[in-house]
Amino acid sequence: MGMKRGKSKVFLVILIIIIILAGIFYFVFHAKTCKNEDCFLNALRDCKRAKYTINKEGNIWQYEIKNPFGFWKGTCIVKVKNIKVASEESMQIQGKSMQCAIPKDYAGTYMEIHQKLEYCSGPLKESLQDILIDKLYKYVVQHIGEITEEIKR
Repeated sequence: MGMKRGKSKVFLVILIIIIILAGIFYFVFHAKTCKNEDCFLNALRDCKRAKYTINKEGNIWQYEIKNPFGFWKGTCIVKVKNIKVASEESMQIQGKSMQCAIPKDYAGTYMEIHQKLEYCSGPLKESLQDILIDKLYKYVVQHIGEITEEIKR
């Protein structure tokens, strides 16, 4: 009878450890999947783990809040990844990602994280900046006459 009691205690201890580990795993690694922008912005406002995928004009963006326990040092870490691009001129960003440290004051106030590059770092940021520089260069070349006239005045 004492042997059965000892085995049941060991089983109970193992079961409690498994439940504790499952709880830790859930709170640290589990991310809520948002179906709309409001859901994601609410999660971002509180810096709670969440994922959100959005299709904007044929460009598919994936956002994921990475902080397991909310704000850390006043920022919320968000991973932004471009899954698919709509145009050939943007192919250099497809599949690339970046990490953004969004300050607590701005968290949840906007969705276009990839347009707030000052808080981000990574290959996606560099590629977005390259595209912006290319567009600016083309604009200047196309409008050099108008720019020259403005400078002469």
